Amino acid sequence: KKMIAAGYPKNSKNALLYDGVGQKIKIGAKHIYKPDDRALFYGLRSIADIIRQLAIEGSNVESISLFTNVDDLAFFTGQQSVIHAFGLRERTQTHFLQNLERNHHQVIGIGEKIHQKELVLTESDFISVLGTIKGELGHSLYEEVTGFKSDQNQPVFDSTLEYNINQALVQAVSTNVIKKVVTFSKGGLTTALLDLYLKLNCEYGIKIHISRKLKQEELLFGESFGSALVIIGEKELMEFQRICMLHGIPSSTIGRLQIKKEISVNNILTIPEKVLKTLPE
Repeated sequence: KKMIAAGYPKNSKNALLYDGVGQKIKIGAKHIYKPDDRALFYGLRSIADIIRQLAIEGSNVESISLFTNVDDLAFFTGQQSVIHAFGLRERTQTHFLQNLERNHHQVIGIGEKIHQKELVLTESDFISVLGTIKGELGHSLYEEVTGFKSDQNQPVFDSTLEYNINQALVQAVSTNVIKKVVTFSKGGLTTALLDLYLKLNCEYGIKIHISRKLKQEELLFGESFGSALVIIGEKELMEFQRICMLHGIPSSTIGRLQIKKEISVNNILTIPEKVLKTLPE
């Protein structure tokens, strides 16, 4: 409950621009950069998160525009590193604007608009994780809320894995193999499950069982940025696994939807419906 109050609403409200422009879709986010020793990582994520949001819509990124008044070389290096790793140098425009407030910046991604049909959810649908859950608690929301400090297991950026997950998502979403998808961010598995629950229109609950050699807090709250949770129907599961193999990414089925409107993870966490009803939509 403390984590939801402290950080969950901020996690789900990053997208400020999200509209179709003819045959294009535009997704953007506006942030205020707070200088600290993780500037490189923040720069990496500021670009990677927009590209991931386009992938969730079934679209590859066609162009990126950066509007920035951040004077931090490490942050800028992080942004350019992702742009280079994903082969987007020729499709990125960077605008340094002095009329922006200091340390404000905005990232806008443009992609092809995919016309998706709304897929019907059923109790038999599977929940799978794309990527891996590694239990990174360093600089996490859990650490902020509890005061727990860990110099170990800091989040890392794996450009090859993130690119491959994006490509798998684009293929699976655009061909209606995946019904719903959310990405891991602040708060780890727990807040990803909360996001997923809201995407179900609160019509189903979620039952998760994961076999991992992680401590309970690492499993629940480790921030494995870049990984994703997806919902797949029984008939689409084999095709989904084929797509994952094609793009060389790990995936594992970790749970199913259920009629009972609660979220449970192994035998260590249960979020009842009365708490879920307090989530900001």
